[in-house]
Amino acid sequence: LPPSRVDRSEPGTPPINEAIARLDQLVDDGVAASAIRDHAGVDLRNHLRNLRADLNAGPSDLAGQVTQLREKVAVRRNEGSISPEYAEQLDAALVRLAQAA
Repeated sequence: LPPSRVDRSEPGTPPINEAIARLDQLVDDGVAASAIRDHAGVDLRNHLRNLRADLNAGPSDLAGQVTQLREKVAVRRNEGSISPEYAEQLDAALVRLAQAA
């Protein structure tokens, strides 16, 4: 028998949706760990929700939206609303999202 593996994504989930789910999880984890302030978490979740809605509606400017989110993470890091560690993880996940397109 093949080894079992834990796969949190649904079968056939496109890589873009997996990347967005990973970002959502990072935001949740960061807020829970007090490494992302609540207001910054709400802001990031809103952007991710809008990005997901745009993608579901049809072709969208994913690269432009990812660039905006990366800039948002940098601003939030500089103002102290996101820890440097979580900012780094979020930025790396956003790069992966752009590559998934």
